[in-house]
Formats: sequence, structure tokens, C-alpha cells
Amino acid sequence: MNKKTVFFFVGGGILLWIAYFFYRRILAVQRLQINVDLPSEFRKENGFIVFTQRLMVNNASTVDLDISTVNLDVYSAGYFVGKASLPQSQTIAANGTSVIVAKVTCSITDILQAVGYTISDLISKNKLKLSFQGTVGAYGFTAPVNQTTSLEIPQWILKLF
Repeated sequence: MNKKTVFFFVGGGILLWIAYFFYRRILAVQRLQINVDLPSEFRKENGFIVFTQRLMVNNASTVDLDISTVNLDVYSAGYFVGKASLPQSQTIAANGTSVIVAKVTCSITDILQAVGYTISDLISKNKLKLSFQGTVGAYGFTAPVNQTTSLEIPQWILKLF
């Protein structure tokens, strides 16, 4: 064999391996099953309600995934009220379920306007329905999220009114 043939086979093999590496991860990202858990760790930061949102991610593939982005819009009654983001990348284990912890920032004013309740109605109902729509991404590819959860309003927020 001459040098060109060896170079062709070695180079072609490397390219095939790289393509296969990314192909498996693309399929894994596309097959992720994502469910929204109940919000937790509510706090007030600079006039916003900030809370931790756990996303239960089922990775049925045989490869671990490094989730680098969470780009979720938070809606109530069809109105935008906040944004969920990922403070740092997180690894999703292969063949199992992992938890991604996202930070959600919501405006109190936007929440009250979106739900269409008066302050007294919100206090009496003590619950708020939130929808999460957007994507979770790894390796430049994304998986869609479209989930709804009902959250109980913490007492410290109700005391603001």
C-alpha cells in the first residue's frame, strides 16, 4: 500500500468515528423525555421571585449527555412571566433518569397581571398554574419541553400584600 491509501483509510476511519460519535449524541438528545417537577427554594432577589425548577430527564440512550443549555419560557394563563436558565452545565447519565436544576426568574407584577386575579383572589386561591415551554440542549442540539405544573404560593409572597 502506498502512503495515500493508508492516509485515506486512516483519515476516513477517524472521520467516520467522529460522525458516529456525534450521531449517537444527536439521537440521544432527540429522544430525551423531560418532565417538570414542582418548584422549590423560593426567594426574592432584586424585586423578582426566583425559584429552583427541577427537570426530571430520562435518557434512554447508552451515552451520557452534557446538558449545556436550558432555554425555557415560563407562562401563566398564556402570558410570559419568567425565564428558566441553567446556571452551569450538568451531566445526564445514560440509561436512566437524572435531575437538571434550573433557575427561574419571574416578575411579581407580570405574574399578577398574567393570572388576571386581584390580589385578594390570588391570596384566597393560594395556587398558580405555570407552563414551561422551550428547549434543553446538548452538543448544539435541543430537545423540546412543553410541561405544566401547579405551584402553591409561598406564605412570604402573600405577606407582601
